[in-house]
Amino acid sequence: MSRIVVVNDPKAIEADGWALLSRMIADFPGLNMQLVLLLDRIHRQWRKRWIA
Repeated sequence: MSRIVVVNDPKAIEADGWALLSRMIADFPGLNMQLVLLLDRIHRQWRKRWIA
């Protein structure tokens, strides 16, 4: 069974929260977590990476 984590307001999560979330996803593959981010705008730097 897969777990989906939906973040609808990424700006509300502080740096330590992102660090914890990224460690959970990377270090515990048995959790089988997937992350969905809902963004209203994409920063120009991210847009270049994601939309090529």
